[in-house]
Order: sequence, then C-alpha cells, then structure tokens
Amino acid sequence: MTTSETFEQAVKEAISTGDYLPAWKALVNTEFFVPVTVRKVDAETEGFNVYIQKNPQDGEPCVFVSEQEACLQEVPSSRTIKMFGGQLVGMLRPDVSIVALFSDGGFGVPLDVIAWLRSNIKPAG
Repeated sequence: MTTSETFEQAVKEAISTGDYLPAWKALVNTEFFVPVTVRKVDAETEGFNVYIQKNPQDGEPCVFVSEQEACLQEVPSSRTIKMFGGQLVGMLRPDVSIVALFSDGGFGVPLDVIAWLRSNIKPAG
C-alpha cells in the first residue's frame, strides 16, 4: 500500500489479485469515520460507544465504517469520530465484524480476520 492509496483501493486490488494481506495491513493503518453514541461518564465528561448494529446481509452484529463520512449517512448514530482501523479492531467485542462502506458498495471483514489482526497487532513503542 502506498501512502496515497486508500483502503478502498487496497480492497479492490485484493479482490482482483486474491492477495488480501495488503488490504488487512491497510485496514489497520487507515483512519476511518466510525459511528458512535455518546454516553455520560460523569457530570463533566462524556465517553462513547461504537455504534453496533445488525448486518443486513446476515443479521450478525457489525460496525459500519468509511473513509468518507458521507457514506455513513444512513447509519443512525449520534455522531462519528475518526479512528484508525487498528484501534477499532482492538476495542471490538469478539462477535462484532467490520463493514467498510464505499461510494459504490461495501466490504465485510470477517470475524476470523479481525481476531487474527487483534492477536497480531503490536503496541507502538
């Protein structure tokens, strides 16, 4: 993945070549818009929860993300935040998949890939 390549481009390349490893690397290193709901932590601070909903394809829990905030218009959350894919992978429950929305469709990241990424992401430092 080049620095100017998007996750969407990496996915399209992976689909055409059958080599998904560069796409998974791109997922971890891409900053996505992620829908969240705000929750009160205490009187002065807020926290957030990633907005999880049912995947219309299979009914399983997922979080929709996108490199373009406009692609998340139909996701009913209170707001979006920017987060790297690696951060998201590290904080999701084991039963929640990721669906990246593109201007012309979407791409689902399976649970086994998310688990593999989670076990292989090394903390910076």
